Amino acid sequence: MSNVIKRELWQTFLGIPDAGGTNFDYEAIGEDNDTLTEELNANVSKTKNVLGKNSTAVDGYSPSMSVSPYKADKGTKTFAFLKGIADGLKTHGDCETHVIDVDLFAEPESSEYPAIKKDVIVEVKSLGGNTDAFQIPYELHYTNVNEKGKFNPTTKKFTKTL
Repeated sequence: MSNVIKRELWQTFLGIPDAGGTNFDYEAIGEDNDTLTEELNANVSKTKNVLGKNSTAVDGYSPSMSVSPYKADKGTKTFAFLKGIADGLKTHGDCETHVIDVDLFAEPESSEYPAIKKDVIVEVKSLGGNTDAFQIPYELHYTNVNEKGKFNPTTKKFTKTL
């Protein structure tokens, strides 16, 4: 038996805020993508001292995820959220939300899977696309504010763990 984890068992859900920005609905990211990767973008510094020895250190990360294409589906809350950012040329807090990475390959407890909630800034890259579909590709810029918890993919409820 293979221990290889299928990609579909690690899912990312985008938090779609309500009008007040306090309650969130969640929709899975990646329906239009055959590749979807959180790039960690490590900040690596390398120095060489006077003795000729090399020193390498990782002193931080600036994670991001590019979601392209995103074929607009007017029946989703993701579409309304992204189109609202683009139409209003929104900035700062109006582009803030979070994603939840869910380990569906782990053993669930009461239908909840291990998850990490990560704060992100959404950057809408463009509007339009080719004849295939109206597209709104976007970039997620992670703020490195994370909370461990559990997520139920059926009820779409996140519970922070201590």
